[in-house]
Amino acid sequence: MQFELPQEYEFGSLEWLSRQMMEGFVTGLHKSPFHGFSVEFSEHKIFNPGESTRHIDWKLYAKTDRLYTKKYEEETNLKCRILIDTSGSMLYPWRSEVNPRNPNKLQFSILSAAMLMQLMRRQRDAIALTLFDENTHFESQMASTQRHHRFLMKEMESWLMMTDQDRPAANLPQTLHRIAETQARRSLIIVFSDFFCENAEQEKALIDALQHLTYNRHEVLLYQIADHNTEWSFEFGTEPYRMIGLEGEGEIKLSPEEVKNAYLNASNRFRNEFFSQTLKLGIDAVEADIQTDYRKVLQKLLVKRQKIR
Repeated sequence: MQFELPQEYEFGSLEWLSRQMMEGFVTGLHKSPFHGFSVEFSEHKIFNPGESTRHIDWKLYAKTDRLYTKKYEEETNLKCRILIDTSGSMLYPWRSEVNPRNPNKLQFSILSAAMLMQLMRRQRDAIALTLFDENTHFESQMASTQRHHRFLMKEMESWLMMTDQDRPAANLPQTLHRIAETQARRSLIIVFSDFFCENAEQEKALIDALQHLTYNRHEVLLYQIADHNTEWSFEFGTEPYRMIGLEGEGEIKLSPEEVKNAYLNASNRFRNEFFSQTLKLGIDAVEADIQTDYRKVLQKLLVKRQKIR
């Protein structure tokens, strides 16, 4: 399912949009295996005069002619840090103008992260945010208050309009090692990135950093963000293209058909190896398409959260 953006929507009201999309997702939970995610029904107890009537089970009253209330068991609150890669490659597909109905990878990641925050705030989870490329540009403390939540929304909103070319590449291993050491034990670490690696050395450094997180007993959830049509299927047609690097690599003219097979072989090899390694580490990794997969992002968080209760 792809969430539909309101016709009048423009980037600039991230909190409102993410809440609308999250609530639309939650409304359909009764049709899915994730029903009751906020609180779990535990048992009935006899209603005592003076108690709130909010949780009276009126159906049971109709059957027994006695008043009972539903008792709920709250889910365990989590500490969660969300990391968003803001490097040049995350601005793909690059456009000089921003179109919220055709997002680039960074915009998709920000909106997805905002939806997760709405869901976790509903759970009263403590949330923190890190924005990084080769350096850390923003890092918040951990909190669960409404004021903190709005502060994070405003910070992410300011990055939605980013159109700078030649932004630096991400130093994800360095960032993950630092988080592994400084974040409180048993936190949920969520990462939005394309996880691009230029060579085997960078791939090994990334896996080592992820292993560091699991060694320090953090739960990890990775979202590998991509435009499926072009980045994973390389569907550019047969016309010549002028490819421009978003991280200062310059530009090159090429015919897509001449390099498609080599590109797909290298891309598939990396993805297969990456997901094989994360599986061995017990890390949940999700491939997310910027055109369709908002629902998948939310579903995976609910699955992960149930596993670590």
